[in-house]
Amino acid sequence: MCGMVSYLIWRFIQAIFDTDKHGLGFKGAAIRGGLIASGVTYGILTVFTFGLWNGSQGNDGDGGGGSQIVDFIVSIVGSQAVAYALTAVFIGVGIAHIAKAVRKGYARHFEAPQRVMDFVHPIARTGLTARGLSFLVVAFLLFYRGLNAGGEGSPTPGVEDALSFVQGLPFGGILLGAMGVGLTAFAVYSILEAVWRRINVEDADAIGR
Repeated sequence: MCGMVSYLIWRFIQAIFDTDKHGLGFKGAAIRGGLIASGVTYGILTVFTFGLWNGSQGNDGDGGGGSQIVDFIVSIVGSQAVAYALTAVFIGVGIAHIAKAVRKGYARHFEAPQRVMDFVHPIARTGLTARGLSFLVVAFLLFYRGLNAGGEGSPTPGVEDALSFVQGLPFGGILLGAMGVGLTAFAVYSILEAVWRRINVEDADAIGR
């Protein structure tokens, strides 16, 4: 939960202080709006995770407040309108990740010597592509949820459904293994970005004053 809270705060810092110089044009405003949406999403995930944890602490009773939080969030995300809206968001995020990998858009945010970037490129492109594809799978499942929202006893797709969906595809076992390798590469890329990311601290300080 601490990691998710830190990440959502960073997303808001990126959007408000424009650490990556996106500007206020149409494209820049769209990107910064996406960063805010990402922060809100991680905020919801944080509350959801806290609800699960808090509910697990009160197993002896009726589930307590944690269970109510989880049920409330699930009821919102399970609605048809929200499911379709999230489908569109995840499709956009998935395509953006893949485009970032293909165009090496991440490179402009790094301040590292060339020998480091030679190591970063294959890891970053693999990780971003894998994460983009995983977002597209989630988008498909959210769309499926939207089609079934409100139906009597309609299931709510989750992680197990996503993995089962991938596994059910031709060469599903290989695809699952490749996705695991790719997401591990994204984790390594995120650590490398944390070490060598270029942040416009001077601009943020100027705005803060």
